[in-house]
Amino acid sequence: MNRRLPSAVRTAGRMRTTGAHWLLLLTAEREVFGSRRSRRAASFCEVLEQILAQHPPEASGRPEEDAPAG
Repeated sequence: MNRRLPSAVRTAGRMRTTGAHWLLLLTAEREVFGSRRSRRAASFCEVLEQILAQHPPEASGRPEEDAPAG
């Protein structure tokens, strides 16, 4: 588990999340937040999924990354 993940979770709770915190939270595996039976972990992951659905990542703006491979 990434040692900075607990800090990112705490900052999210205090509404002081930086871009680096968001990246860490949104890319972490589900299991790092708790077991599949944990309601608390499930609730936290549901909120992260809602945030991601409402605010999808923006395109990089670099044509070579956005262009289809071919």
